[in-house]
Amino acid sequence: MEIVDTIQNLNEYWGPPAQNWFDYFVDAPKLSQLLSKPGNQETVVRLAIQFAEQAATTQKEGEMMVAKGFPNEDVQFAERKAACLILCAMACFAYIGWDIEYLIDKYNEILSVRILIENILGLCRSSEMPTDIQFAEYLFARWAMAVDRRFRLPPPPAKQTVNNPLLVPDLHLTKHENIRKMVVDTRTWFPQVVSSLEKFIGEAKDLSVPGVNCFLSPFLEKGSMSLGVGIVGVNVLCMWAPRPIFNLSTTLLSGADIASACRFELLRFHFANGSMDIAQELLKQITLPTSTSPLVSIDKRELNGYYLALNVPSTMPPMPLTVREFLPDQKLLTDDSSPFRRSRMWRLRAVNRTSGQLQVAFRSENSAKDVLEGRATSVRQRLLEKVVQQRFIKSLQRQIASVRDVVIRRRIDALLIFLCATVSGMREELLRCGWDTPSRLRSLASQAPKTATPPLSAQIVKMILTSDNPFWTMLTSFNAAELKLAMTNIERPFMRPFMFVMPEMLAECVLITRPVNELHAILLAKLNQLAEMMNRTEWDAECQTYWQEFGLPANCQIVMLTEAVRVQAQCISARALRHDGPDAAGDERQLRSMKKLFIMNADADLLKKPGGIAFAAQTFARALNAEDFDFITTEVKFPSTTTTMAQLLAAYLMSSAPGKDASQLRKVCDTFNAHIGPLFDQVNRSARRDVNRGRDREDQARAATVLELTRFLRLIRNESLLSLLITYFGYLFNRYLLAKKRPHLRMTLPLGEIFGHESELSHVNILAVQELLEIFFRNALLVNPTHPQWLRSAADFRYGRGLLSEAGILYMEYLVASRTPLLVAPQENLVEDLIWRRLRVCLSKSHWFTLAALVCQNIEHKREEEYIKAMEDVTVSSFAIGRLSTVCYRYQLGFIKFLYSQLSLDAGADYSCMVYDNTLAELLSDVYERNHMQPSADLLFSYAYRSCMNPEGRDVLAREQSRRCQRLLRTLAAQLFDAHF
Repeated sequence: MEIVDTIQNLNEYWGPPAQNWFDYFVDAPKLSQLLSKPGNQETVVRLAIQFAEQAATTQKEGEMMVAKGFPNEDVQFAERKAACLILCAMACFAYIGWDIEYLIDKYNEILSVRILIENILGLCRSSEMPTDIQFAEYLFARWAMAVDRRFRLPPPPAKQTVNNPLLVPDLHLTKHENIRKMVVDTRTWFPQVVSSLEKFIGEAKDLSVPGVNCFLSPFLEKGSMSLGVGIVGVNVLCMWAPRPIFNLSTTLLSGADIASACRFELLRFHFANGSMDIAQELLKQITLPTSTSPLVSIDKRELNGYYLALNVPSTMPPMPLTVREFLPDQKLLTDDSSPFRRSRMWRLRAVNRTSGQLQVAFRSENSAKDVLEGRATSVRQRLLEKVVQQRFIKSLQRQIASVRDVVIRRRIDALLIFLCATVSGMREELLRCGWDTPSRLRSLASQAPKTATPPLSAQIVKMILTSDNPFWTMLTSFNAAELKLAMTNIERPFMRPFMFVMPEMLAECVLITRPVNELHAILLAKLNQLAEMMNRTEWDAECQTYWQEFGLPANCQIVMLTEAVRVQAQCISARALRHDGPDAAGDERQLRSMKKLFIMNADADLLKKPGGIAFAAQTFARALNAEDFDFITTEVKFPSTTTTMAQLLAAYLMSSAPGKDASQLRKVCDTFNAHIGPLFDQVNRSARRDVNRGRDREDQARAATVLELTRFLRLIRNESLLSLLITYFGYLFNRYLLAKKRPHLRMTLPLGEIFGHESELSHVNILAVQELLEIFFRNALLVNPTHPQWLRSAADFRYGRGLLSEAGILYMEYLVASRTPLLVAPQENLVEDLIWRRLRVCLSKSHWFTLAALVCQNIEHKREEEYIKAMEDVTVSSFAIGRLSTVCYRYQLGFIKFLYSQLSLDAGADYSCMVYDNTLAELLSDVYERNHMQPSADLLFSYAYRSCMNPEGRDVLAREQSRRCQRLLRTLAAQLFDAHF
């Protein structure tokens, strides 16, 4: 199959190029022969567009020659060439019956169609015959109405297609703007257009339509003479440019057909503008035309739709408006010509609407149909049942006779060979049904035995955990009775491990005796362990038993309730990162409980005790994640750093809502920076000792505040707030890099410069900033792993810290997330050169030097400098230098350090099939030749000198470059993700 595809590609590359306007322009008899035969609409439409574009270009060249004072002969040649091109374009236009709709629908080049309309208007208006002016007026009216219908709804705004740091004009944007101006200009003529159509209806005159020979004959007679501009004395080969002869070949359209077509155009116009009364009156007067000319054609379906919409009795025979009823039965099953069987959507719907044996039959028939249509990617999983196999083979045998393409038949044979080797019983069924090629059908491939170790049973796990050692019991058990027994069996004094962390609020309430009751401390540590394990069920069960063991008074129950709600909120916050099924009602109830408990604890001053801040942080985080602004801004009166941060975040959410003033957002960001920035200052220690002691106390207080903020901010799950936090602490990180004179390592911020311009910030607690950024990126990518801006910022952050292997993976994830699909070639408006430069560095540090050089092909600006850097990235060890030849050694200080590829961990010269830039090919060939790597050089030349890389064939070259770039992207993804596909 690959050989057949390759041969087809070679035929495409080596075959003769498609003929264009120039071939017919220089060979007038060839154009005459083309226009004299019917059935060449597609070729003629393409030539009409090309002739019109060339005529417009030639006219601009003539105007430029006049402006710059070129010789008269040159100006005459440009004018006469443009006149000949216009005649050719008009002849092609007349060949398709002046069908404007067909021209636009075929190539969607509405600006080129406008050139045709303007030129025919100019030719007809310069004629002395009134019939020619009448034809031009009628054609322009139909053109204006066609533009109005197509652009009544404005098209979507154009997207930039080039990265434009050098202000290179974007042709896509220019074309979109020219179309917009054309629509505005055309609509200024609507009063005259409507008046013209009404005049045609009132007069009902016959219309004389010029034919092909009106334009072709003057070109055949005087075209070559007019282009041979030569003046010898008073003898001139041709005194003027050729002009059309409108009365040479004409077709007469009856006035009744013209009036009916004009009524239909006005009907469309008034109906779209809401003038239903006028549209209804026009509809009653419309009759079907007797001529088949596109100039008077009326769409019967559209006309019937107007009859139904305006509730007017139709004079036309009724037309079916609905398709046949879809009934998935045995008759439909074998009706291969039915539209319900040709459409894959209806085939799938038949499976969903049936059951039992009929459903099995439809599944089998659908599999066979997919194979015949070339969609056999998921057939194997549908053929595991024996009944499906039998019906599948019978259906394939019934429909294979209609397949005439040899390539498709070979693909079907190859698929059957694969199915025989992978699906049990397929070969036997094919032989039983008498398939044509039984000798090629393979036997079933023997599958390697799967040795899967079953998981341990619960009894075995329980036996492993069971031990007579009381210390082991205290580590593994959560049962209060077992823990109490283990405490009594310990012979020597028990020292509680530091890893047994206790809930602060409960510990303050339970451990009130001195010395501390160690059993109660162990039970509290076990509760904390269950909370960290997110085992809410066992936590609730053991909490009741432990509470009875504590024997606390009733007034301490609010503390236990607060701890229970905090653990519940912790489990919900963890569930948000696991993307489990949301329970909106349960989450809302839990948030209401947290707010009520927060107010009760705040009134009882319980939040000031140890552990109260942790509960407040959970409450604020849950409210912010649910975007409950009112609670934080109006109901919270508890003074703390966590409260201040929560109120700032709530203010940001309110000010960044759609429709809010940008100045309010700016004030919030300034306030945020003024409150949070000083907490991450790091004071210089070059001062007196007594001053440093005071600063030590300040640093301790600041460190405690940062720790409190960290505990709170790690609970944020809201995407807008995560973007804000990443932006702010990335802003501090960038300012630190500026102070360290490393601005090239700056990270991209998701929200841009909302905190103002970045300046140097030398005294900053960079370790705390980096730790918070790590937390935010971890939570953000768990909330939304495909957020392009987060991936880009995370990659830049890893790059700035020197974690290049992680940065390379994140850059590739950004490319995947920002472009759909991955195999689409890089587009300048999506991928910046900075990403490719940094990806080149990441690949080089991973010793993938050839891939690093290949990546540089996607860089638009200063690409050659990146090529040299890619070659110089390899540092030659002393051992490698000793192995170099004398010729190699002379060049090791330049970009020839790329050398042997012995230091490279990628495939080296095997990547030559991905080289599509000539500069890189020259550098690589120089490296290979100077290092005597002749096999690598030969492989590179075999791909570089292929006919598809010929710069003269631009279309073929562009397709080949796109194909090689897609393969490079696929290889990069496989290398960085370690997922080979």
